[in-house]
Amino acid sequence: MDWIARTYFSFDGRIGRGHWWAAWVLLLAVEVAFNAVISPLMGDDIPFPDGSWSSIVDMAADKSGALTALIFLYPNLAMNVKRLHDRNLSGWYTLVFIIPFVAATAISAVADRAAPTPFEGWVTLISGFAALWFLANLGVLPGTQGANRYGVMPTTK
Repeated sequence: MDWIARTYFSFDGRIGRGHWWAAWVLLLAVEVAFNAVISPLMGDDIPFPDGSWSSIVDMAADKSGALTALIFLYPNLAMNVKRLHDRNLSGWYTLVFIIPFVAATAISAVADRAAPTPFEGWVTLISGFAALWFLANLGVLPGTQGANRYGVMPTTK
């Protein structure tokens, strides 16, 4: 239980790559299960089984997806900020991903699927590059060795 509290409800300290991947997979499974339960209750399609959602941006633009994202925002932020701390980066770098993703989601929610504009394409492209940068920093690149400004190196990578 302490692992869950430290991982999802605190912004202090650092977590290594292995810890982050385990935490991400667990939280994703909980989010998908939660969304699968509330989607029919909100009149939305259940995500993925019927292939109706082409991207995660479209899912977040759905009512149930937006509610799920809002409910699980804090644990996602806490987990990601600590992983950025392990890379000796400020938690504010989370905005590199969040701002383009929110913009792409907002555009997707109001977009005419028959004729997307070049602006929608550029926002989606920028969102994709931001997601790749974020994934590289959180899940691929190693943390700093020893102590950094956010604390000592975690025992697990």
